[in-house]
Amino acid sequence: MGILGNGVCWKKQAMENRQNEKIVQCFELLYGMGRDQLWSGFSRYGCMQPTRGIPVPYYNEHSFPKSILETVPSSILSMVGSLKTIDREDLQTRSEWLHWDLNPFASAGLDDYPMEFENEIDMKETLLRNPDYYFILENNANTTVPRMQGILSFTDCREQDGGFVCVPGFHNHIKEYAEKMRHQLEVPTHCTFFQVPKGDSLFEQCQQVPVKAGSLIIFNSLLPHANMPNRSERFRLNQYIKMVPKKGSLDFKLARALIIDTMKDKSFVPSETGNTIFGLDLLYGMND
Repeated sequence: MGILGNGVCWKKQAMENRQNEKIVQCFELLYGMGRDQLWSGFSRYGCMQPTRGIPVPYYNEHSFPKSILETVPSSILSMVGSLKTIDREDLQTRSEWLHWDLNPFASAGLDDYPMEFENEIDMKETLLRNPDYYFILENNANTTVPRMQGILSFTDCREQDGGFVCVPGFHNHIKEYAEKMRHQLEVPTHCTFFQVPKGDSLFEQCQQVPVKAGSLIIFNSLLPHANMPNRSERFRLNQYIKMVPKKGSLDFKLARALIIDTMKDKSFVPSETGNTIFGLDLLYGMND
């Protein structure tokens, strides 16, 4: 496991998390912008399953607990004496997946990688044709505005649990790196994802970020980042959350809002903050 699924999670709890007042305030502070200037992004959940000491309640090495909360009844333990566990290193995710969700060479402002402006016609076409794809990549190609990403942790995450890693302070050195590597790597002029090549010295500069459940990590998208493999007996669960500066014509904003209103879980009722950051206020006439 790793990122769960290929589509956005539109379920009620995911939407509630996105409109959480504390999360919105964090992005407002870091962007230096009010919520009326920001949109919530839409992405997926992440799950790093255990790979060490996995309980096998029924002595079946091919079955796992049906949920992360399932425990073995004491009556069964009293009969068998102890709980059997197994290790499954094959379940670990990749260890060398340091990457950017953008083109670092264009973001560094190199002459042969022109600054990219997202074309509204193309954006709207993608939004209407494949909404999930559009939202997951939203703002990745736009090198003209600050970009930030976030990870909301649902579980305590120790170093051995496969936590978030990044290269701190790299945003201050991206141009120097790009100038050095521009002739050593084949990089498309236009791309929204770039993986750090194996053997790069950036791997040695990575720093892991252990967090408690309920913590929110927000980082500059210019930082190369990744998830480390889980080497423990615990699940690591999180939601990918971001906010982006609002953009586009009124026609585009309305199209985006209509898609969100259609895709969101029908049981979800947005708050006033939610209506603002999801752009739904345009549909309901709550604001200007």
